Amino acid sequence: MKKLLIASASVLALSAGAAFAQSNTSGSFQNGSGNTANISQTLGNGASTSSTVYQGFNGNGDAASSSSVSVSQIGGLGSQTASTVTQNDGGQLAAVTQNGTNGGQLTSTVSQSGFGNIALISQITTNATDNQRSTVTQAGSNGSVSVTQRGPADSSKVTQSGTNNNTGIAAIAAPNNTSVSGGVAVSQDGPTLNTSTVAQGSSSSGVAVTQNGSGGTNDSSVSETDGNYNGAAVVQAANGGSNTSSITQGGGNGNIAGVFQTANGGINLASVSQSGSSNWANIAQTAITGVTNTATVAQSGTANTATVTQH
Repeated sequence: MKKLLIASASVLALSAGAAFAQSNTSGSFQNGSGNTANISQTLGNGASTSSTVYQGFNGNGDAASSSSVSVSQIGGLGSQTASTVTQNDGGQLAAVTQNGTNGGQLTSTVSQSGFGNIALISQITTNATDNQRSTVTQAGSNGSVSVTQRGPADSSKVTQSGTNNNTGIAAIAAPNNTSVSGGVAVSQDGPTLNTSTVAQGSSSSGVAVTQNGSGGTNDSSVSETDGNYNGAAVVQAANGGSNTSSITQGGGNGNIAGVFQTANGGINLASVSQSGSSNWANIAQTAITGVTNTATVAQSGTANTATVTQH
């Protein structure tokens, strides 16, 4: 077992009335199993920091089995914070925490291959002009992804290939008896823009998306193709903004899709497309003031059920 601990700090230097922003750059490369990498970076206003971690990059079948990465980055006003984690093979954990305490742009990229991997992403910033972007890719089965974003403009993209990506860290008990547990949980609370894209490419996978916008737009896209018994639940609330949700489930049987939207002063737009047999779609839309509800359900196959409720 190898353990790597990297801690760095950046401060804002002031000299003769001029400000000089420092930068942090961290890189680690680990081959073998049971490795641990802990990265901690703190930077001042206007600084930039980046962290790159590779585990099991030599391509062996068990190169990075049971390895873990923990990245903690704290940025100041106007800072640029970026994290990249690449892990090969199974049983891996990647935990990335990025905090723009006074604002700053946050970017996280996690790529994992193998069985039973976990990615946990948390991004928080407060400056109304900055944004957060998270990308997670898992190639393998029994994967779990949790993305939590608390910023003005949040963007999340999750791609999973393989079966049984439904290990239970994501759960929504939504209205009208829709309950979906899955391997992908996306929670976004950005007043300007929340964007979530999730793609799952096999059977028995699940995704739960929650978006809350106080004045902007919520936009969610879920694609679950070529599989059976997949589940997707999207819950959106917009106060002064609009909700848009699209769920596509194709090529299988026994899939569940639920979209639940509440808007005040904007629009609710939801679409569900399913192909196969014994699928179920449920759309519930609530318009508080001056809202237009639009719902579309397209199902091809036998023994399918669709329910649309609009208020």
